[in-house]
Order: sequence, then C-alpha cells, then structure tokens
Amino acid sequence: MDYSIRISIYRENRAHRAVPHLNNSELPRPVIVRPFPFLNILTKLSSDPDLDYIYTLGESTGFNDILHREDLQFTYFVTTDRFWNMVKQEGLKQVEKDLDILKRHLVIAQKSYTIEKLVDMSKVDYYFTNVDLPTENGVLRIMVREKDGQYYLIWRNKLMHVLKPNYMCTNGIVHIISGPFTIFDDPHEKKSWTVKRNFLEKLITVLKVTFASL
Repeated sequence: MDYSIRISIYRENRAHRAVPHLNNSELPRPVIVRPFPFLNILTKLSSDPDLDYIYTLGESTGFNDILHREDLQFTYFVTTDRFWNMVKQEGLKQVEKDLDILKRHLVIAQKSYTIEKLVDMSKVDYYFTNVDLPTENGVLRIMVREKDGQYYLIWRNKLMHVLKPNYMCTNGIVHIISGPFTIFDDPHEKKSWTVKRNFLEKLITVLKVTFASL
C-alpha cells in the first residue's frame, strides 16, 4: 500500500527525531514524543550556549562530576554568560574560589524543587520567610516570591530575577537566574571611597586649624 509520509522534526538541544505521520485512519496514531525531561543536568549545561561559562567552570574544577549521578535529585541555580561577561567588563573581582561558588548553587536532596514549590516554602501564613536549602557549601538561605507571573529570589538582601524557571531534567531542575549567590569587590567603589576619605581628612584638618585660631 502506498502511504504518503510526512516527516516532523522535533528539535531539542541539537537532537533530531523523525516521526512519521501515516495518512490512513486504520493505522495506529503516531507516538507523541515529549521533549522533557530526557536530558540530565550536565547535558543541559553542555548544550546551552548561554550557560557555557558555568559549564566550563564546572569542568575545570571537577564540580561537574557530581552531575552525572542519577540516584540523587538536584536543584541547580545557574547564571548566564551575559552576567559573567558584565563582571569581566566592569572589572569586578571574585571574593570566593570558583569551586565554593559552584557548590553554593547546587541543592542536593532526595527531591528537586520547582520554583512554585520554593514560593510556597517561603510563605508562612500571611508572611514571607527565608528557606534553608542544603548545598555542597553549607545552607543556602533564600526567599522566593512571585509578582505578575515573574519570579524573584532574595539572597542576602540582593534581589535576583528568575529568568527561566523549571527546566526539568532527568536528575533534577535547573533555574536560570540573573546573578549568582556570591559577592564581588568593586575597585571603582574603593577608589571612590579613597577619594572621599582623603577629602574628609583634609576638611577635618582645615576645620581644626580654623577653630584653633578663633
């Protein structure tokens, strides 16, 4: 029997799957291929060009080795290359080691956390509170809130936008956020403060001389 076959291509992270659709009502319906979740977290990181910095950092420090495990569930907060490029352009300096930063962003437990679950955990009655999550670098204390369909994290009084929540993977969930859970030294601020301090010291000296002469 001559069937006309139409090929539909499903793309996900450079993987291609061809599914035939047969024009015959007597034949069974084609299987619907669901794109999520069939990648693990490490594969997601390696195939997303916007997360190349985090993936490369994990490879160089050996941190990515743990992401091979399928017996645990991870919740991984990652920041895009756009932020790290800004850090370089602004001349900001890391205070912590690369490995320590990565460890703080990976929550390891017997279950992973969707962004909606984290919002619920941040509510106690009518109040918002911090949530303590176990990581490789101690407890990660954050608060997650939702406003007008957008999600935000608060970490140490720093507000971060959740750019892409709930990327479901076989061994956990990835949340892409606008900034990392770490602090940076800003040499420009230090220079500005040095100038202000020198000015204040000179002003105090002038005032002392002025009052002494009265």
